Amino acid sequence: MEKKPKPVLYLVQTVHWEPEFDAAEWEPSSDRFHCPDPEGGAPVKAFSDRTTADAFCTSCEGVARGPKNAYMRHPNPFCFGGKLKEQTSLPEGVFRDWLLDAGLTPLRSGHDWKGWWDRQQEKMTEEQRRKVWEALDKVRFYRVVEL
Repeated sequence: MEKKPKPVLYLVQTVHWEPEFDAAEWEPSSDRFHCPDPEGGAPVKAFSDRTTADAFCTSCEGVARGPKNAYMRHPNPFCFGGKLKEQTSLPEGVFRDWLLDAGLTPLRSGHDWKGWWDRQQEKMTEEQRRKVWEALDKVRFYRVVEL
């Protein structure tokens, strides 16, 4: 007798970001966030089909990134996580080339990507913003978990 495959459920859940603390003032930082539990998160919606779950997750992600999210006009993706290597799987040189290919002028040197975004984002097209977020593949607000 053939065994039935176990049912699979695809859960879309939030990624939990917490403010980092400013050690000098013992206050939460207003502009830096870290993810203390990369596997944790609050459930949003469950699906029996992976394609539908992925589409819903992508839609939620788009809303969270702006321009009409509940937190700010366009969240600065460089506020989430620490160094660039914690935000993208691309090596820094490849990341810079990615930005050039998107028609953006990346930092020449230094690591003030947060400041770069603050200075550039109002001049960016929606497509350029999307390309930056696409390159920052480790910064997400939602994910699909297979159960």
